[in-house]
Amino acid sequence: MPQPPDREPFFGRSRLLRETVVFALLLIGAAAGAAEFWVAPGGSDVAPGSCSQPFKTNQRVTDIMQAGDGLLAQEAEQKSRQVLRGTPMALGKSLGASVAFAMDVKNWQQVKDLGLNTVRVCWVDPWFADRKRAHWTAEEVLPKLDACVTNAQATGLNIIINYHNVGEQQEQVKAGKPLDFERSAYFWRATAARYKDQPHVLYELSNEPSFDGGTYLKPEFRMGLLGVYRQVRQDAPQRRILLFSFNSLDSDLKGIVDAYASEIDWEHTMVAFHFYGGDGTSRRARALAKAYPSICTEWDYPGAADYVKQVDGNLLIPETCENVGVGWIDWRSWSDRRLDRIREKLIPDAKVKGYWWGKN
Repeated sequence: MPQPPDREPFFGRSRLLRETVVFALLLIGAAAGAAEFWVAPGGSDVAPGSCSQPFKTNQRVTDIMQAGDGLLAQEAEQKSRQVLRGTPMALGKSLGASVAFAMDVKNWQQVKDLGLNTVRVCWVDPWFADRKRAHWTAEEVLPKLDACVTNAQATGLNIIINYHNVGEQQEQVKAGKPLDFERSAYFWRATAARYKDQPHVLYELSNEPSFDGGTYLKPEFRMGLLGVYRQVRQDAPQRRILLFSFNSLDSDLKGIVDAYASEIDWEHTMVAFHFYGGDGTSRRARALAKAYPSICTEWDYPGAADYVKQVDGNLLIPETCENVGVGWIDWRSWSDRRLDRIREKLIPDAKVKGYWWGKN
């Protein structure tokens, strides 16, 4: 293999290496084949250790030599089991600048530098397709998702892949059409198995499929949603699934989930909900989180909309989420690529009020 000009090969464990560049070849058993790991000063020990995304230290190579390739997978799995705190990025054919933002690994590093550990990647073209506007097919967006999964791995972040429409099944009810989950099922048939061995990837199957909690209890809705869930569970048995993606706290979320609970693999599933609406208290979120693994996959900042409310008297929703014990993802419009509200509003509030989750 041709050697890049700023790297040199290394084939031993005890040889002194020039600190600026290292290449390690690790053989983990004859049947396992060879795994190559690169180390360079500008690298990162949470990177994959590839030539283009090297590790930073020799110790990282040594750790892997001692523990085997499974170490990386174990660490990624552990990270995905931590409290998830993150922010979204949008993918859509008509969102050129937002797509470019998601493709640039430096922006993922910015997210990590803010003390977050997760990016929710929202594929929003189903919404555009419903409005007869330019959109990618599931197959066309896969290369973009591949790049996002790689960026997440390179920066040590989790990635939530979200099939993102708004009120897809609710609109079908309004139009008097049969409830149909085929479009989301098609997307997940193309996607779920593709990342089934990536521990840092989570799947959020939908986004606010209905604004009416009662719709979730309709037999045809339940059958359709569980059909997609079982399909993804079969295609990617170990990946964590975020299910329901309730649009607000206006309904008895625990009661709705109770009707599905016996059908769910709770070791690999969480209930997703959005911290909108409600009565200004966290009582429904608390009841849900006490009964089931849960995460708030959307909350917004005060003044963004009339359904954005202060909860339990807290200015920002993450304070409530931290008190309830659930992870959270904030929200921005699809074309908004700024991270300034996290930096200028959320983090200062968290540090002043004592719910800061970071190291400093």
